Amino acid sequence: MKRLFAVLCLCALAWTNAPAQSIVYDEVNQIVTVTGTDLDDECKISIDGDEFKIKLTYPEPDDWNHTDNIKQEFEFDELVLVIFFGLRGDDVCFFDDVEDFVDEGADHLVSVQYGGEGEDMLFGGPASDYLDGGDDNVVDVLFGGGSNDTFVRYYINKKVDADHGTLESAMQKPKFSAKKSFSRNVEPEPEVKVIKMPLVDKFVDFNEAESDFIHWQLAQPE
Repeated sequence: MKRLFAVLCLCALAWTNAPAQSIVYDEVNQIVTVTGTDLDDECKISIDGDEFKIKLTYPEPDDWNHTDNIKQEFEFDELVLVIFFGLRGDDVCFFDDVEDFVDEGADHLVSVQYGGEGEDMLFGGPASDYLDGGDDNVVDVLFGGGSNDTFVRYYINKKVDADHGTLESAMQKPKFSAKKSFSRNVEPEPEVKVIKMPLVDKFVDFNEAESDFIHWQLAQPE
C-alpha cells in the first residue's frame, strides 16, 4: 500500500507536464495514466476478450481543442492500476460491466481519479477505487465496488460563535451599557471556536463495506 501511494504521488507531480488527452503506459509499475482535457472527458475501462481496454472519449472530437477518441489494450497481467486526470470539465470514469471483470479473473484492477473544476464521477470496479474531485464547490460522486474505496472531501476552517454557531454572532461587537461603561465593566465578548465546514455536500456510495472511508483534506485558500 505504501508503494502504491508513493507511485501516486510521483504521477501527481508529473501530471502538470502531461500532454493533452493521452494514454501513457508505465511498464515497470504496470500503471496506465489517462489524461483528459479542459472539456468533458470520459474514461471507459472494459474487457475485450483476454485484455483490458482503456478508452478516452470526448463527445465531439475537435482538432482545434486537441481532443480525440483514443484507446489502448493491455493484457490482464500487464496492468494493475489506472489513473485518470480529468482536469477541468465534467469528467467521468467507469468500469463497463463489472461482472465481466470478475468472470474473467481480472478483478485486481485498481482505479484512481483526480478531478478538477467541474462535476467528477467515478463508477468503480471490483477492486479498490479512489476519487479526489478537487476543492471546487460542485458535487462529485463515487460509486465504489466491493473492496477498499476512498473518497476525498475538502473542508475549510470557519470561525463561529461557540454558543450560537453562527459566523455573524461570532464577529458581532458587544453592546455597551451606560452603567457598565461607567463602572468600566463591559459585556463579555462571545467565545469563538473554529469548526471544519465541508465546501459542498457530496454524495458517495460505498456499498456498506467496512473498509471504505472518507479522507478529509483542508482546502487551499484562494
